[in-house]
Amino acid sequence: MLVSPVIDVTISFVCFQRAVAETAEMSLGNTCFNSTPCGWLVYVPFTRRADYFMKNTCECPKGMSCLRTDDDLSVSAYVYRCRTESSTNDSS
Repeated sequence: MLVSPVIDVTISFVCFQRAVAETAEMSLGNTCFNSTPCGWLVYVPFTRRADYFMKNTCECPKGMSCLRTDDDLSVSAYVYRCRTESSTNDSS
C-alpha cells in the first residue's frame, strides 16, 4: 500500500507600516494648501457648460477663499485653489 506524504506548510504574513515623519502640513488636518485643489468645477467638454462642483475634503485656511485658478483639460474641469481675493491667476 502506497501512502502519499503529508506536507505541512505554514504561511505567515508580516505587515510593515512605512515610517513617515509628520510634517507641519500633515499635523494641520484637513487644510488645503497652495498646491492642493479645494475643488473642481466639472464641465461638459466642447461647450464648457458647468455640470457640477466637486468639493475636496480639505478646507481653505482663514482669510482665504476657494477660487478658480486654472483649467485641467484632461479631466474637463476648472481647478479651484485657496487664494486671497487679489491673488487669483484667472483673468475672467
